[in-house]
Amino acid sequence: MSAEASLYHQNGDERFKTTLFVRGDSADGERSHGDLRELYWQHLADNWEMRLGIARVFWGATESVHRVDIVNQTDAVEAPDGEDKLGQPMLHFTYYLADSSLEFFLLPGFRERTFPGVEGRLRAERSVLDGADYRAGANRSQWDYALRWSGTWRDVDVGLSWFDGVNRTPRFEARNDGLVAIYEPLQQLGLDLQAPRGNWLWKLDAVYRHTPGEHYLSYTGGFEYTRAGIVGTSSDLGWLLEYSHDSRGDNSTEPYQRDLFAGVRWSFNDIAGSSLLLGISQDFQAGDSRYLTLEGERRWSDNWSLGLDLWLFESAGEADPFHPYTRDDFLQFTAEYHF
Repeated sequence: MSAEASLYHQNGDERFKTTLFVRGDSADGERSHGDLRELYWQHLADNWEMRLGIARVFWGATESVHRVDIVNQTDAVEAPDGEDKLGQPMLHFTYYLADSSLEFFLLPGFRERTFPGVEGRLRAERSVLDGADYRAGANRSQWDYALRWSGTWRDVDVGLSWFDGVNRTPRFEARNDGLVAIYEPLQQLGLDLQAPRGNWLWKLDAVYRHTPGEHYLSYTGGFEYTRAGIVGTSSDLGWLLEYSHDSRGDNSTEPYQRDLFAGVRWSFNDIAGSSLLLGISQDFQAGDSRYLTLEGERRWSDNWSLGLDLWLFESAGEADPFHPYTRDDFLQFTAEYHF
């Protein structure tokens, strides 16, 4: 069971927001945790703004993989899609130009990724031990920084970013009693694009990453084609297709080395905000590896909303990053009360 409470207040050019998240798990103590997702003060001026405190930031354009998104650490005990993030202490300054913006992030303190315990799901065949290891000069107390320029060029939304700090995605080393998470320095150059063309929306997330042991390019790109008012209703139906590539190939320890994602999004456009997204991802690097996802949401009343998340995994090769989840399909129903 989980709960999230948010409080927002605005007084002229000053804003304050706090969001607290708590989860309790009767089977796995590692999944029981609390996190201060947001606790920040924000000042708005004519052509700049500043945010100070704990906050969440999202970068990216694609649906199936978020390669550019790097500022916040993933709360990996919540869901397999990696979209749940831990709050990150930051100084976030934005300066607005005529048709673009410049952002600077100062990020004090590194947050380690959360992992389920022995009784938790989803997890690898061996659980991740407490006590991470830092290598090549990385440390938990260092200050990371990031820069981002975003704007519109010929109707194309463009984001160009730079990150220098501790890699949010650890690698793992095997020990007798489990796995140890290893964190190392990372420099990342990122590019995200969205280009609307009639009923088509073209998308791209691409990163060039440099770590002490390797440097590589990875990207995810594709489109979403939407038909409005299907079969005489107010509903929209969208078809998604995205291809992911990692230049490391078989040497990559992360998913999406050479994968194709296809999906269908049904937006009902009703007063309840109902929508469904069905997708399947095929791994051409591993061959017989794929997963199916289903996401749904709908408002039940003025105060209640319902959600559905389903992940079904199929993997035949032990080298596939998703192989540990072959027996760990995921189904989650959520009911949220807003007041």
